[in-house]
Amino acid sequence: DVRRKFGQGVYGQIASVGKSRLVNDIAKEPNLTPDDLFCPAISAILAVPFLRRGEVLGLICAFKDEPDKFESNHISLFDSVAEHLAIAFENARLFEETKMMAITDGLTGLYNKRFLLERIDMELARAGRNHKNLSYLMMDIDNFKHYNDTNGHPAGDALLKEMASLIKSTIRQTDIAFRYGGEELVVLLPDTEKHGAIEIAEKLVKVIHDHPFMHR
Repeated sequence: DVRRKFGQGVYGQIASVGKSRLVNDIAKEPNLTPDDLFCPAISAILAVPFLRRGEVLGLICAFKDEPDKFESNHISLFDSVAEHLAIAFENARLFEETKMMAITDGLTGLYNKRFLLERIDMELARAGRNHKNLSYLMMDIDNFKHYNDTNGHPAGDALLKEMASLIKSTIRQTDIAFRYGGEELVVLLPDTEKHGAIEIAEKLVKVIHDHPFMHR
């Protein structure tokens, strides 16, 4: 339940420096705070940061209930574990990034058509199992080709980004927005019947109508 900022307390200091630290007797460590001691039995602390590309991702900490019980080989052991752990974290992060890139539209940040086709099957099945409603909004931007021809494609891209941001900030947390393709956008509304979907659609129309888009 304790969170530390960089430089705060003994763990925050170790993280900010990025180097292993051995406190073999906590009675001789002036920078320890009561929150640094997670239980009364702690008498010695070994803290080893794990880093990737120079960034501290976290600390591995070990404790002894008597002072002067850690040895130099313990630091070597934990350094080795920390190195493997950092690689595992980095691989997991890269996997998540790659997965997100595969299902996300690069321009708007909305989910893409590929993910929509997967997700709608899942939501239909879930709605059927739980006897729930599922609604689906599909929209396109009026006169978008004319807007692009008149103002240029960079302006059109900026408009799409702005539109995506408006949609995401207007729909509920449980709703899911997608870019279907071109200027076509989709919102899935789980657990929502027709009347509720119309209300959300009308709210979206008003927000978009009132927004001061460039070149509108």
